[in-house]
Amino acid sequence: MLTGTEKPEHPIQAAIGSSREVFTFCDDCNRWASKEIDQPFLNEDLILELRSRHDVRDVRHSGRARRIPSPFLRGYTEDGFYVVADDEGNPHLRSSRIEQGEDGEFFITAGSEEEMERLLNDLRLTAALDGKTVDTGESILVEDRPMITGRVTVRPWVLRRAIAKIALAAGSVAYDESWRLSDDAERLRRWMRDKHALPLGHCPFEQVKGSLLEELVEPPHHAMFFRRRESATILTIVLFGDIAFKVPIDTGGRALPRIAWFLDPRRPRGNGQTTWTQLLTNVLRYRFPEEFSGGGA
Repeated sequence: MLTGTEKPEHPIQAAIGSSREVFTFCDDCNRWASKEIDQPFLNEDLILELRSRHDVRDVRHSGRARRIPSPFLRGYTEDGFYVVADDEGNPHLRSSRIEQGEDGEFFITAGSEEEMERLLNDLRLTAALDGKTVDTGESILVEDRPMITGRVTVRPWVLRRAIAKIALAAGSVAYDESWRLSDDAERLRRWMRDKHALPLGHCPFEQVKGSLLEELVEPPHHAMFFRRRESATILTIVLFGDIAFKVPIDTGGRALPRIAWFLDPRRPRGNGQTTWTQLLTNVLRYRFPEEFSGGGA
């Protein structure tokens, strides 16, 4: 039951630059969705890669917003050391190790002098407990570009649950209140709540590049709009101008919503709401600026 005092919910997560807010989620559901849906979605390797590729930072913390590292730039060496590469491809050792040789000597491998000193102090404390001391030898700085092996995973149900949440929020704005009690809205809630309720083929994402959507939404923008497909209304959700999801949102024959949303994650402001016609006009204005500046024939 909504009270009118609900905190705003971001259908597309604020962390990826969405300023669109709705007030149709109760606070308990909002907190639950943040923990169970939004956080797994933001930690998904595919989303991390898109944020890194398009440099989409969490601008809510603009004073300390950091670039998101790509999951493709991290992995393990043959020796089991964890390595992260920066944007220039320079590797940085993120794990450390103390090894004991056959002659009783210890060897420390660390990614920084501070980490090496910390491990050395630990070694000294351990030796002191046994009534021993540690004599330090030579430190060797190794500059190398190691071969690393990484692993990128995609959990389809994490993406699908997030998309179901976005669709539920979009539908609650696009339609009157009766839609929230419809079978379509209930289906989206079920898909949100239970990953096992999701049909295997539900909401597979597609690449925007090479499709008609490429002309409509440029990276790294987010967009949402409604189109009719046979007897159903489909919500298309484009994220980062790179991937798209299509969700059946109404099968009850309601009028096709004309509203749409267009969001710039680098400069989030307002609620991004527009119309399908204006969305097309903006694309044409960008593609053919001379026609809209009075310079056309």
